[in-house]
Amino acid sequence: MQLVPEDKSNRRSAGRREKGDRRRSSERRGRDRRLGSDEDVARRLPDDFMRARGTPGDRTMSLVNLYWTATEEADRLELAQALLPILEELAGPSERVTDGHRRSCQELVVHWAARLR
Repeated sequence: MQLVPEDKSNRRSAGRREKGDRRRSSERRGRDRRLGSDEDVARRLPDDFMRARGTPGDRTMSLVNLYWTATEEADRLELAQALLPILEELAGPSERVTDGHRRSCQELVVHWAARLR
């Protein structure tokens, strides 16, 4: 399965603000600060993947975009493509998250983040 970056064509124009935009963006910044280390976030990915909706590729890309917003888009796409085989295993209706899934995501993210530094 090939991942593609999120389609941003239906978003509001950057220059136009609507009521509540400032509050929502500050809430996002606050949430980003509380996410924790890459290792902590990576261990949560399988559980978050199970709660997300959509195709496995869409779910994976959405989570990567949510947790690594400050990272270049090409690097986020690379991470999502690397995570997809691990998370895709969880796409079945009776699948359960194991510590192996969490550990695999953690190791992958740690190596990916170290390469970016």
